[in-house]
Amino acid sequence: MVKESCCICLDEMNDDQYHKKLSCGHTLHFQCFKRLVFRKNLFIPCPICRTINTNIDKPSDDPETNIRLLCSSKVGSVRCLCKTKQGTVCKRRARLLNYGYCYQHNSKSVTNDMYPLLERYMYLILLQRNSWTTKLFLFDLGKQLIIKYSYKELGIDDILRCFYQYISIHDIFLIKDYDKMYDYYNLKKPSNEWIQYCSEKYMII
Repeated sequence: MVKESCCICLDEMNDDQYHKKLSCGHTLHFQCFKRLVFRKNLFIPCPICRTINTNIDKPSDDPETNIRLLCSSKVGSVRCLCKTKQGTVCKRRARLLNYGYCYQHNSKSVTNDMYPLLERYMYLILLQRNSWTTKLFLFDLGKQLIIKYSYKELGIDDILRCFYQYISIHDIFLIKDYDKMYDYYNLKKPSNEWIQYCSEKYMII
């Protein structure tokens, strides 16, 4: 039996890979689908028939798995980017959504209990037609707000309220100066190196 091929990379759709079936019926690897989504949003035109996709189902029922699929495949399998005081490379593994660092070098990281809310938030951002760099800032701001205000007391509406509050108080229609929003909520802005790396490579680490 001939296996179906991905309509992006043309490789076979193996059972050990996550797939994405578009609303038109054409199927592609989730990783290929993700690269298109990052450049636009979840409502991409099918690469074959140009029908706009309206199927926004997630690839897995497990929130952590879905977040890992959105992130670089290297996260969790590579060492932390930081170096020890002796100048040697850290031997710990980088944590998910932690700028390429381990828990020791950035302790304000996402915990397992936060994944369900963070997953819903990230998929909400992927519905929007923002630039990839804007999406990166929105991912990071939402993640830090979830960590700061305790995931047990937050819902998607609470995260959005933080954005609307900032916009209203500053009398603007859109968030244009992310530095000020980080300052407003006393959050730490990610390094320019992280922003540039993820922006240029269309990935999240």
